[in-house]
Amino acid sequence: MSVTGKFPNQVSADPAGYSLVSGQSWDVIVTSLDVNGNPRIGDTIRVYDFNIHTGASTLLGSGSTGYNGEVNIDCSPVYNVQGEDSSRLIRIWDDSAGEYADYSIPIWFHVNMTLECATTGLACGSATEYVALPSTTAICGQGVYVYTTSKGRLIATSVQDRGPGVTNDPYWNENGQPTWVNPSGYHVGMDGSSELWASLGFVSGVDYSCSSGYGITSVYWRFN
Repeated sequence: MSVTGKFPNQVSADPAGYSLVSGQSWDVIVTSLDVNGNPRIGDTIRVYDFNIHTGASTLLGSGSTGYNGEVNIDCSPVYNVQGEDSSRLIRIWDDSAGEYADYSIPIWFHVNMTLECATTGLACGSATEYVALPSTTAICGQGVYVYTTSKGRLIATSVQDRGPGVTNDPYWNENGQPTWVNPSGYHVGMDGSSELWASLGFVSGVDYSCSSGYGITSVYWRFN
């Protein structure tokens, strides 16, 4: 017997080819076949968010397979990751067959990113292309992907500083949304260095400026 799932790619640039965005609903197409490759009809399928650290599981959605052994299951959002994990373990369970399949699905966070122009005196030392995250729990040198839909670019970089604004908001371990509000009234979840802004395709003096300190844009990011 086999149970397989086809997951969405909510951030199309994800190298894994499938991904979820924190806080967004999603669906998965599940196929269940018997030992001879025939569709299992009427099987109850449940989809769980499985915590690999604690063993706890949360039901995200369920349904029954149709004539072709398939079912499209609408699932509740996933909001966070544990620590600096890049993904959550999603378990698809066929109750009727007593079989399951596990998938590690990357989790992205959609936040505003502001500009940081320093290259020395950072919390993690010196760096040119980097991000800052607002918690001391973010490990120095931890790899991240940053993606911008406006430029269509995906950049691999790393955490080298703390901020913006606060250092006690590990929102990626909580509800997925930053709490800090900048002086302009925007919730901001990440700083990006001027070198990162350039790598993402933004133009100095137009989209951002170190001389004036201006720079804010919407990005997707995840740990890698």
